[in-house]
Amino acid sequence: MKILFIAPMFPHPQESGSQIRMYQMCRYLSARHTLHLACISCQADTHLPQDSIAICSRHIALPSSPASSWRRLQRMAIMHPFTPSESVVKGLRQLAEKERYDAVIAAKTIGGFYAFEAGLGQRSFVVLEEGAGVHHLFYKREFQCSTMLLHKVRTFIQWQKMLAFERRLVRRAHLTVSVSPDERAIISGMAGPDKVILTPNGVDTVFFSPMPATVPATSVVFMGSYGYAPNIRAARFAINEILPALPQN
Repeated sequence: MKILFIAPMFPHPQESGSQIRMYQMCRYLSARHTLHLACISCQADTHLPQDSIAICSRHIALPSSPASSWRRLQRMAIMHPFTPSESVVKGLRQLAEKERYDAVIAAKTIGGFYAFEAGLGQRSFVVLEEGAGVHHLFYKREFQCSTMLLHKVRTFIQWQKMLAFERRLVRRAHLTVSVSPDERAIISGMAGPDKVILTPNGVDTVFFSPMPATVPATSVVFMGSYGYAPNIRAARFAINEILPALPQN
């Protein structure tokens, strides 16, 4: 089978949970199928790691060009959360025309957006991967946690725009992959139970071998990307609410 994997970033180095998941998925698929990896927002001269060949048969960088002011205003007027990069859409269309993919896997909501913007659903089986269909929850949490009126209004609008868009997105896709029962229930409510499957995150204990313990058993490490607002709130909650309630010795 010939598969196109659309990613919002290159999966290596594995600096986030999404990159780890994409890397392992590509590594598994490329061992069994012909896998082309198209990365959005990568520069054309992106330096690829030596082991990139292990996760795909071909890597395609799709540099994102800024949209015109008129195009952005059009999208704002129709309450659309994304403004497409014409260079990315054109690159994906040319790929699909030449390669004739059997399936397209689109990571995140932005990957699904570009898959359908380029018309890939007309010829290929489209699968939306981790994060697609539930990105609106990020804005919902921001709205609920905000204490400033202007920020609350802005995040409410973003939440509603993304929610409306993701409803349409998961209905157009042939299949959407969820990573938790809660996400599966949300997507099922949008598109129906037959169009969503559950594939939880896991750890490959052979590939990721634990290192010998070098810190005291009482130490606590919070693992997560601090560029992601929910992780920051979780770390603060752990420090301010959980740790003070624990025994001190």
